[in-house]
Amino acid sequence: MKATSFFGGRTDAPMMKRKIGIFGGTFNPPHIGHLFMAEQAYYEFLLDRVVLLPLGDPPHKRGAEILPSDVRLKMLDAMTERSPFLEVSRMETERGGYTYTVETLEQLSRTQGEEYYYIIGADTLFELENWRRFRDVVKLTEFICFMRRGIDRNAVMEKIWQIRDEFGKEVLLSKTVAPGISSTEIRERIRNGEPLKGLVTEAVGKILEEENAFR
Repeated sequence: MKATSFFGGRTDAPMMKRKIGIFGGTFNPPHIGHLFMAEQAYYEFLLDRVVLLPLGDPPHKRGAEILPSDVRLKMLDAMTERSPFLEVSRMETERGGYTYTVETLEQLSRTQGEEYYYIIGADTLFELENWRRFRDVVKLTEFICFMRRGIDRNAVMEKIWQIRDEFGKEVLLSKTVAPGISSTEIRERIRNGEPLKGLVTEAVGKILEEENAFR
């Protein structure tokens, strides 16, 4: 099993800081777009690994139809099985209650020898300042951002420069555009009995079918 409940390693010897990508989300369900972003971030920005971090009880999606955490973890494990540099963390699903990014980053920051790069889409870039204790968040991580279709690139660059100037933090913009796939679309297709080919991996599709999810 690739899932892990903690990050870290030895902290008793000097070393080059490892560059760890963090990809948080509900992953309800995880799809090809998530996999593309995680793998592209790893290769493009020379990360040491990328950790997919499914939310436990997301405060911004109260009342939404969210699969149990064990099912979402099972799908993430299956989706990342062939990518040895991708890991799945149970850190937030095991915490209980509502989970916030700042609390996770504070927990991670206790481990020396690693620097973190939070992976987001360009739409999220404009929402960062609404995150709980955002000023603490930007003290603890850099960001890797993916363009999305329909979002103005000039507006994205202006926002990146604003964050750099105001907080002194780096926002690395990927040269690629994130696939236009959403978990919402997948849930709707399942309800309508439509195929999921090209949207989720075969392994994830099999689990969705076995769980009779979103029907």
